[in-house]
Amino acid sequence: MPQVVTFSTYPTVPRPMSPGARRVLRHTGSSTRPEPPKHRSIMGTAEPKPADRAALAFSAIRPREAMKLSEKLSITDRQRLREGMQRVRSAPREARVAALQRLIAAVQAGTVFPAPMAHEEESCPFRRMERSDRALLSGVLERQIVTDPLLVAVAFCHFSTDTRDELWARLPPRSRSTVQRALGHVPAVTHSRTRRFSTDLDAALRRAARRPAS
Repeated sequence: MPQVVTFSTYPTVPRPMSPGARRVLRHTGSSTRPEPPKHRSIMGTAEPKPADRAALAFSAIRPREAMKLSEKLSITDRQRLREGMQRVRSAPREARVAALQRLIAAVQAGTVFPAPMAHEEESCPFRRMERSDRALLSGVLERQIVTDPLLVAVAFCHFSTDTRDELWARLPPRSRSTVQRALGHVPAVTHSRTRRFSTDLDAALRRAARRPAS
């Protein structure tokens, strides 16, 4: 099994103890420092955010390879990864290895869905579309690929993993190839443009739902 590495494993200079902490220790007779507050685990959520999934996978890589990879990242991406590593510090080893295996499988399959620039799962309009009929949503996406493949690529990157896997499997190979070519542009799509995409897709879904069944 790969050794787990996190930014928290690197040596740090201990902070001096505050006078208040010293008084507490003298009163209790303890000879050790109070335990620092534990970081809230992300594993209680239904699904980690894309940045946290990337951090989980990164933390399962051998230290030497992890350092080589981090050197190739931009300053912004390195900071995002560092923040993600802090959020997943308490994640179990199984979750880290599973995230890495999932990433490897996606790479081997030839499709990696990048994390979008603007994504808040709690208010994501694309997540609300997941409640639509799968066949209806799949048909609308396939038609949108012809006119605006970037819109569809953005939608796939915002969908939950289960929804994305199911809808991706419904697309014919030619449509998948078109979306794959657009995926590289997703991280640069702004918040305002993402909102326009979601509005356009939602309108297309509503029109499709009003059409009489043939």
